[in-house]
Amino acid sequence: MVTPKYRLTYKDFPEIPFPKRWNDQNITEEQIITKKLLEKQPITKEERNKILECIQFYHNVIPKLKTFDLKTLDEQEIQDFLEYYQYVFTYLVAQTNDLYISWIYRLVVNESVLGRKDRIRERKYLSYPPEDLVKSKKRFNRVNTPDFNIFYASFSIDDVLLETKPAAGQLITIGLWLPATGNEVKLISYPICPNPLKYKVNQEATGGYYAFQKLSNEIDPLLYEFMNSMYSFINDEYAKSVKHHLEYLYSALFSKSVFEIENDPNPLFNYECIIYPSIGNKLEAQNLALKPITIDGKFKLWKVFEFEITNTFYDRQPPRNYADEITVVGYKNLTTTDWVENDGYIVW
Repeated sequence: MVTPKYRLTYKDFPEIPFPKRWNDQNITEEQIITKKLLEKQPITKEERNKILECIQFYHNVIPKLKTFDLKTLDEQEIQDFLEYYQYVFTYLVAQTNDLYISWIYRLVVNESVLGRKDRIRERKYLSYPPEDLVKSKKRFNRVNTPDFNIFYASFSIDDVLLETKPAAGQLITIGLWLPATGNEVKLISYPICPNPLKYKVNQEATGGYYAFQKLSNEIDPLLYEFMNSMYSFINDEYAKSVKHHLEYLYSALFSKSVFEIENDPNPLFNYECIIYPSIGNKLEAQNLALKPITIDGKFKLWKVFEFEITNTFYDRQPPRNYADEITVVGYKNLTTTDWVENDGYIVW
């Protein structure tokens, strides 16, 4: 393993403490000690103090990260900042959940993928964007950096409409994706669960949050405090509204670290997707971000909806009676088909 290029200081941010710095074996004392705690091994008083030093560092650096104006940075300044930021978090708080999916929806604005207001006739336009297109745009999204692509989805038509909020006059297409075989597919997910005491979140996120809180009774309190410092920060990042793509930086980089895990000795940590509350749905519904290999291997495009939006009601609370219901927009010329050829050609 080659140690990446890191910097110990950046502007007026706190300096990286010694327990977090790489040693000659490309590992940090922080990593060594927390591994002992995870394995419920005893640690010395000196080691305990080093973790306390790391916790205090997080308490100092996280408020500065939250108020740092990322959108003012140019390309070189972003690189300089990343050399520091990636030294702040060299540790992934690993948690996992088995997710059972029976269907998902993905929305695209036809003109955004075809370059014109025309009918979509190929499955590829309803799937994840090509990696070269993502790289060419050089933009961060909530769950991906500019160097990898992701399949974004939700669990109902209203959910994807509220998440993307297409404008009146736009022609949109929504794909319904089902398990390639059987009635449901099991996915290894990384759950993002904002604090329900701070945000109005859905039942699944609330359950995930309190499941994490239960850890305080199962692990060393020092380890719990250490994990919670990072866990709270990243959950807040997934739950915040943004006005500029660089404000997605923290959640995008965290997502990349999750998806880069491959062939882990513990199969529970070979993540296939991240599930997180939808900002567009006021955190009352869930979004999914799936690896391309997961959507290609475990799902099939089953049904396609096309319509033009006439007016929008994005401040409306959807009833969510059933997944195909459309209540948050007015529309015309609704057309549906469930005829998709094996080669991906959509027959209307």
